[in-house]
Amino acid sequence: MRTGYEGLGPHKMMISDIMRITSYRKAIFEIVKKGNVVVDIGTGTGILALFACQAGASKVYAIETSDIIEVAKQARVNGLEKRITFIKSFSEMAELPEKVDVIISEIIGTFAIEENILQVIPDARKRFLKENGTIIPSSIKMTIVPVESSSLYKEVEFWSKDTYGVDFSSIHKMAANNRYIKSLDQGYFLSKPLPINNIDFYTVESKDLYINNTISFTIKRAGILHGLGGWFEAKLSKNITLSTSPPNPTTSWKNVFFPIEKPVDVESGDSVVVRMAVSPIGIDFVWNWNVDVLDKEGNKKAQFSHSTLQGSPHPDEGFPTELISYLSKENQP
Repeated sequence: MRTGYEGLGPHKMMISDIMRITSYRKAIFEIVKKGNVVVDIGTGTGILALFACQAGASKVYAIETSDIIEVAKQARVNGLEKRITFIKSFSEMAELPEKVDVIISEIIGTFAIEENILQVIPDARKRFLKENGTIIPSSIKMTIVPVESSSLYKEVEFWSKDTYGVDFSSIHKMAANNRYIKSLDQGYFLSKPLPINNIDFYTVESKDLYINNTISFTIKRAGILHGLGGWFEAKLSKNITLSTSPPNPTTSWKNVFFPIEKPVDVESGDSVVVRMAVSPIGIDFVWNWNVDVLDKEGNKKAQFSHSTLQGSPHPDEGFPTELISYLSKENQP
């Protein structure tokens, strides 16, 4: 479950995100019925737990691992202290005295899964949810697209030039193996966006933390391939979908940019084949993106292999090349 959210700053940003908060509020009022029992996982300031009470919930269990739960307890100011039970714990370690009608969770990262929602929801579904209960969100779709953007690529290009007379070019490869939280524009797209992963929270299991999918894009216009852009769409209810895709207004999540080591000229009809593998490692994730660029005849123009394991410094003797090799295999657990 989320960590590093103790301060007010991140929560102010989230509450100020009108699309984020109003989408969840509408979905909660659509789903939560009078007398329902609800659990809010990663409650933060408790705003979604309060919405559930306003929608008619008779009881809300608000679970939060960070000290921001002390702010959430100010629900008593809203006269709802008897209807909300606050639990400071990781949800996987929490115990509830009863089953719930609705699970609410907003532990969603920039590219959906970074805050361990794939681990939290399957566990909560099995232990907390009544038969035929409801999960918010019910599903999430992760989408990527090849992009042209010299402005985004400045994050990598910065390290390719002398700065103050110092050559930092050796850092270029490390910069190309990071992913960046940025805002995308439809004008960057070189092809039609395609889903890299679809998550159904009623069926997903913890073993599905491992993602390893390959998709092929057809380039629609001539340009320069700088990398891949990504976003998510969360199905909150039958009538409410929260999407961070362009051209929707930018949310506090923004979007994600996966660069390639060297920009490549592409023409209409070329192909870009992407294999993306994501694996948990400790409390974090390793992101791997392999990119092959082919011309219209299928001839290879360029090939790149990236991993966030190579995006930070490691001692030469301890660089985890074996782990990178393992995570790059076609078949993962």
